[in-house]
This record gives sequence, structure tokens and C-alpha cells, in this order.
Amino acid sequence: MNWRDKSKIVIGVAGDLGSFSEQGARGWAAISFVPDFEIRYLIEIGTVLAKLQDGDGIDIGVFPYKNNFIGEIGAAHDAMEQHNFRRIGKFPLLVEHCLIARKGVPKEMITKIVSQGPAIDQCDRNLSLYWRHVTIEKYEDTAKAARDLSNGVLPETTAVIASCRTAELYSHLDILEHRFQSEGDNLTWFAIAERL
Repeated sequence: MNWRDKSKIVIGVAGDLGSFSEQGARGWAAISFVPDFEIRYLIEIGTVLAKLQDGDGIDIGVFPYKNNFIGEIGAAHDAMEQHNFRRIGKFPLLVEHCLIARKGVPKEMITKIVSQGPAIDQCDRNLSLYWRHVTIEKYEDTAKAARDLSNGVLPETTAVIASCRTAELYSHLDILEHRFQSEGDNLTWFAIAERL
């Protein structure tokens, strides 16, 4: 059965709850008049495309592939070359990054900042100007980093770059800085894909 004929579709996103991919999926569903849908949080782009290709539980895949500041997202293009799928659309999203820490942890205590590679790249100016003294590490997903910080998986002296929404979704988190990205008009395009 084609997903267009279903009363409820399943959308797999490359991110955790609160990720920009989730926002992109919800935005696409709204403008496409998708009446009922469920989101599955698959974290990685390769996982989204593998499940889509294999018909493994999702009807639509949503993942970031291009940003107006950093250009093509390498992980997306690598994954797209390895899987068969049909791109049926794209959804642009103005991405605002926030620097998020555990509640009660001031900026002076931060020793490490983690996030997904593209998010780090999109915030390079602030990182190089004001956070040269901390370690910067890549993480598999922005929202997963926020979840792991909230759950104590990451040390409390860690800050994460993620959507502001994650500070509301995951307890124990506070926003240290809004609009942490280097460019105000930080636009990311999300691919909308279906199975061939």
C-alpha cells in the first residue's frame, strides 16, 4: 500500500525528540496536509534511509542535507549514495541553535561543548571567539546530546548545542545562550524521502 493511501503514516527522522529533523517533519506534514502521523526517532541519516529502503516500519524519511552557511551536509550525501529511495520534496527550516547546560551550572564551569558536526560548524564564530578554552566534541545528534546531558550520561560540566525546544522537553536543562549560530539566517533544507 502506498503511504498516500494510509490513514496514518510513520515518519522516520534523523534525530531525537526535539531535533530539527523532527521540526522539519512536522512542518512538512502541516503544509502537505498529512492528517495523521507518528514520528520515529532514528537519530542517524543512514538508519532513516536503510529503514526506508527495506520497508522497515517507516513510510517517509526526513533528514537535513544542505545548509546555507556550511553547504552540503556530508553525512547526508554519504548515506544517500548508499541507499535507494525517492526524494519527493524538501522543507526549509530557519535553525536557531542554543547553548544548553544543566540547571545551576554557570558558564564558568563548562569544560566541554558537544553537538553534531554540522551544528558545531554553524556555530564556529561563537565557539572560536568565546569558547576557545573548552573542548569541542562531535556527538551523533543535537537533541540526543541534550537528552544525554539531562539524564546524566554526559558530565554536568558539559554544554550542548541544540534546539531551544530541547531545554523545555528534557528536565534539568537551562539555556545559557540563545541564537548561538554564527549567522542569523541559518537555513537548513530537509529532504523528504519515500521508498522506491
